[in-house]
Amino acid sequence: RKLNSPSLMADAQEYRVHVFSSGVVFLALIGQMIGYPVDRYAALVIVVLIVKTGWELMVDGMRVLLDASLDAETLDQVRAVVDAEPTVTEVRSLFGRNAGRYRFLELDLSLRVDDLERAHAVSQRLERTIREQVPHVERVLIHYEPQVRTHLLYAVPLTDTQGTVSEHFGESPYFALVRVRLADRQIEHQEILANPHQAVEKAKGIRVAEWLVSLRTDIVLLRENVHRKGPAYVFADAGVETYLTQATALVEAISEQVERSSQGE
Repeated sequence: RKLNSPSLMADAQEYRVHVFSSGVVFLALIGQMIGYPVDRYAALVIVVLIVKTGWELMVDGMRVLLDASLDAETLDQVRAVVDAEPTVTEVRSLFGRNAGRYRFLELDLSLRVDDLERAHAVSQRLERTIREQVPHVERVLIHYEPQVRTHLLYAVPLTDTQGTVSEHFGESPYFALVRVRLADRQIEHQEILANPHQAVEKAKGIRVAEWLVSLRTDIVLLRENVHRKGPAYVFADAGVETYLTQATALVEAISEQVERSSQGE
């Protein structure tokens, strides 16, 4: 089973049947010797065992010959790997099949990355991670295309829950998450979250950036310039855009950026 070889597993299953059936026959002989004629029951047990094992071997063999789909547990394992990648916005399809001991996977993904070279790097990273975490994967075929956006999720660092934009990034006690509908540029949802990494002493900005990426943030508005700093590299790798703002209020910062994006289009 460790090698995932159908032939070896079939041989092992057959060997177990031989051992078990021999044990049943031996017990039946002992019962006959001491006056308990249980041979007919022993024969019934052996027949049931042979039929059950034969059926299981036939089903497994047909799955191999017909390139049957992978089991749900393996597909869920692959999906968990893909969901952990922040640049993936949607898993359009996930298909896997068996061919002997080998597994073949095909995925169709939507990515938040527009650059073709970066999208290819994401694809290679996913393939490498899948091979590391899912055994016996022979090939991973990933189709990807840019995300068709209907909303944008903005993140803004705040000094308080009243919406005052913070001068800092990693040390900000709060972050506002504002979801804007692209069709009419209206705010659909807004919430303020406490910074879970404010008390961290080292790599605070990087951890905050990774946290925002995990929340599927599209755009981060900042008063602090993080260019060439750790958070900037985290955002760039995940396809998250960053913009500087001089606004001191959350509403003003969002309005300015939405207007700027509208004019850019």
